[in-house]
Amino acid sequence: MSINQRILSLLPLLHQVIEQGSFQQAAKQLHLPRSSVSKKIMQLEALLGQPVLHRTTRQLRLTELGEELLSLSHGLPTLLTEIDSLLDSAQTTPSGTVKISSATLFGQQALIPEIKALRALYPNIAIQLSFDDSFTDLIAQNIDIAIRVGHLPDSQQVAKIIGHKQRCFAASPHYLSLWGRPTHPKQLAQHQCIIFKTPSSTHDHWAFQEKDQDTVTSAKVSSTLTTDDVRSMVDLARLDNGIIYADLTLLQPWLQNGELIEVLSDYVPAKQEPIQLLCIGRSSRSRAATVIWEELAKRLPPRLAGEN
Repeated sequence: MSINQRILSLLPLLHQVIEQGSFQQAAKQLHLPRSSVSKKIMQLEALLGQPVLHRTTRQLRLTELGEELLSLSHGLPTLLTEIDSLLDSAQTTPSGTVKISSATLFGQQALIPEIKALRALYPNIAIQLSFDDSFTDLIAQNIDIAIRVGHLPDSQQVAKIIGHKQRCFAASPHYLSLWGRPTHPKQLAQHQCIIFKTPSSTHDHWAFQEKDQDTVTSAKVSSTLTTDDVRSMVDLARLDNGIIYADLTLLQPWLQNGELIEVLSDYVPAKQEPIQLLCIGRSSRSRAATVIWEELAKRLPPRLAGEN
């Protein structure tokens, strides 16, 4: 601790001595021995190299330096008390704002249904949702928690696998009646395919796995229709615009009601991609972000597994 820091730590005691009018009363107020209070004031004077109090048998009086210190640090005791209260509150009742980022369709189907419960558990936490199908930099965009698919590069972020993404090929019944149902991924070159595309990547190579083989290969598909939004990609497929390659779990509502039909199911790669719940490193993370991350880590896996 530097000299200035040590001086700063002793100033609230000087305020207490002057406020109470004596070492004895200050010691009583602080629940300390009188000798401890006197010793700490002497330590302050030693650090300053000058006395801060004129001591007589009847009274204590500030020196000129003591008066200047008292004036300069007038709001310090109140500030320190408020900081202590803030820290105590942060330890007992999480509060503040937590920003959560997720892909649009995943957020609508898996994250939004959990928000009411989160708000009931932590009413002092404000939740800010950001739905974006593009890659998001957590630090640059002040995001506390994110949900991402795939294997992530090493980073300072904390990651927990909460599920796995199994892809499928799908199209509307009317589209298939017009263009025919493909029986092999290589036939996708003759079909209308709806591609997910962001400024940094184009997903126009669709992985597939031949029957009874371990090797995963890919087929390049035409990118005449692209979008950077997964929900829009689903809607385009529902409206007969072509075939999509998307998350099987997220497509279940439309597969079950018949608006979409799965095709090439025998060629979907067996290897699944992990769905990961990310949070910034503990040293930079607020208590509010920690409790929300931990709660989502408990709530999202059952929902992704279809248990909710």
